[in-house]
Amino acid sequence: MSKKILNLKLKYKDKILDIVKQGSDFTNKFVIGSNKYLFWQILDKKFPDKFPILSKTGNRYKINLRPDMDVQVRKNNQVLERDQLKNKKLLSKNSLIIDPETEGEIYISKDWKIEYNYAVPYQFVPTAEEKKIASQFAHMPSLEPQEKFTRIFILLGIVFTFVGLYIADLNYVPPEKVDITDKLQRLEEIATQVQVPEPVAQEPTAGKGAEEEVEEEVEQAAEMTAAEFEDNFGFSVDGGVPGGEGAEDFANQLLEVASEQEITVAGGGGEAGAGQGPGAGAGAGALDNIGGSTTDLSSSGSSLDGLGGLGDFEGEIGVGMEEVDMASMGADAGNYTIHKISSQADLAAVQKKFAGVQKLKEGSIQIAEEEAPQNQSVRVRIDGIINTYKPQLARLYRNETMLMDMHGNVEFVLYISPPNEVVEVQIKPAADSYFTDSFLEKAYNMIMDWKIKVNENRIYTFRQKFYK
Repeated sequence: MSKKILNLKLKYKDKILDIVKQGSDFTNKFVIGSNKYLFWQILDKKFPDKFPILSKTGNRYKINLRPDMDVQVRKNNQVLERDQLKNKKLLSKNSLIIDPETEGEIYISKDWKIEYNYAVPYQFVPTAEEKKIASQFAHMPSLEPQEKFTRIFILLGIVFTFVGLYIADLNYVPPEKVDITDKLQRLEEIATQVQVPEPVAQEPTAGKGAEEEVEEEVEQAAEMTAAEFEDNFGFSVDGGVPGGEGAEDFANQLLEVASEQEITVAGGGGEAGAGQGPGAGAGAGALDNIGGSTTDLSSSGSSLDGLGGLGDFEGEIGVGMEEVDMASMGADAGNYTIHKISSQADLAAVQKKFAGVQKLKEGSIQIAEEEAPQNQSVRVRIDGIINTYKPQLARLYRNETMLMDMHGNVEFVLYISPPNEVVEVQIKPAADSYFTDSFLEKAYNMIMDWKIKVNENRIYTFRQKFYK
C-alpha cells in the first residue's frame, strides 16, 4: 500500500486557491505571509510579512499558530475539542501536531483558512485495453524517402564542414607581423619624387621701366573710378562737393584707395606691402577687406552711403562727411592683440561722466519717426561710419568660428568723446547667444580703435548678428 502524504489547501471565502503536497512542494517547513514574493500570499494587512505555518519535528509535522488563529480537528468524522487535543498532547499554546489519522482547518482570518489532510497520492493504472491502444502509437512512424534523404544530406554536410575546417586549420599560416620601420622603408621604395618646376621671371616690357608701368596703371584706375563716381552721384570727385569743407581731401582719399584697388585687380593682387615703386605699398591683402569687395569701392557692404551719409549735407560737421581711416577698416582681425575688457568700476566711471547725454540708437524707420530733428542728422552720420566698420567684426567672427563654434546677436554701446575717440564699449550678448571670451575681447579692442568724429559726448548703440 502506498504511503500517505500531507496535503494543504489554501481557501479564500471557501474557494480553493492552491494545493501543496508533501515531497513535491515542501519537505521540512512551509512559509506563508503578506509578502508578495511568497508562494502563498495572504492579502491581509494584519498578517505578518513572513510566518512559518508548518514545520517538522522528528517524523511529525506541526502547525504553528498565532494568538488570533483558531483550529478545528476531526477524526473519523468527529470533531475533537481543545481539551481532547490537549489530553492527547496534540495541542499546545502555539502549535498543533498533525496526526495522520486526523484532518482539519486552520482559520487564519475571517476570509482565509487552510485545510489539511493525509491522503494516498493518485496513481494512474491503465487497463489492458488502454495499454494495447498506447502500444500502437508508442513508436515513431517510419520515415518517407524524402525525409531520409534530407536527414542524410544534413548529416553529410555537417561532417564535411568539420573535415574542411580541420584541414584549413592544419594548413593555416598566421600573417607575418610587420614593424612600423619596415612599412616606412617600403613606402620610401615605392614613393615617387615630385619635382616642381622653378617659376620663370617675366621680363619687363621693352622701352618702359617698372615705375612707368605702375604710374600708367594708377592714372587709368583714377580716371575709371572718377567716371564711375560721377555717374552714380551726379558730381565730380575732382571738383569736390560744392560748399563742402575739406571735400577735396576726402575725394583725394577715395581716389587713392580706389586707384590702389584697381591696381590690385589688374595686376593679380599680391602680398600686403609687397613690391616697390609708386602705389605698390598696399596689396590685395590690405585692400580686399574694405566693404568685403575686390573690385571697386561702390560694391562694399554698405556702399558709399555708409561713409558718413552723402545724402545729408546739413550734418553736425561740415556737409555730413568726415575723414575715415580706410586702412584700419580692412585690418586683419586674426592678428589683433587681445587686451582684457575694462572692469565694472571703469565702466561705471565712464557712465557717470556721460550722465545726462542723450542716447542714440542704430537707425530704422520707427526710430527716425520718434527721433528729435537735431539728433537725426547726427545719428544718420554715425550710422554710416559704423556700417563701414562692421565688416571688421564680421571678419573677426569668421576667423574665431574656425576655432570654436559661436552664434547669436550682440548689442554694442559706444561712449564717444570729441573729437573722435571711443572712450568705452559695453558689450551685451543676447540671452540665447554663445561667444567665446577671446572673440568678445578682440571685438572690444577693435572698436576702441575706431575713429568717429563728434562735437560733444555721444552714446551710440547698435546691434549685429553673427551667424554662419
